[in-house]
Amino acid sequence: MTDLNITVNHVANAFIKKFQEENIELTHMQLQKLVYYAYAAFLVIAGKPLFTNKDTNEKDSPFEAWAYGPVDRELYNSIKSCNNNAYKIQTFLKENNGLTEDTKKTVDDLVSNTFRVFKGWSAKRLSDLSHSRGGAWGIIKQSENEESLLYLQNEDIKKEADFLFFK
Repeated sequence: MTDLNITVNHVANAFIKKFQEENIELTHMQLQKLVYYAYAAFLVIAGKPLFTNKDTNEKDSPFEAWAYGPVDRELYNSIKSCNNNAYKIQTFLKENNGLTEDTKKTVDDLVSNTFRVFKGWSAKRLSDLSHSRGGAWGIIKQSENEESLLYLQNEDIKKEADFLFFK
């Protein structure tokens, strides 16, 4: 975890809550991509990962290169039983325990800004964006090694986000 003690579920829950407030359906793939873009924006803004997982190091992000773009396996495992049912995903919401008020505000602000940018985007459109030429997902897919688990690199995500969102 980062020094803010944020987990992928904290960020996912903040997105789920935001979509509930706006009465908009949210699919599993949309949630994965939105969490990824929030993570990417935080890398650029703060210069460090928003959250980590037990299987990654400081260079690796927690996102794996799956066919439809970056996926956080911990989040995937948490909501796979929802079977991409938007209603079930939106009932996944749990309390964001363990965060200070300042950290909750950081997550909420980040999610609100990411939501504002991608509010009307379909899962396919979000996935297509994650496949941008020269982006972190594409770099991994071009050098894919069947023997290893392929985590997107934080430096590649940061470059991609800086180019896509901040230039």
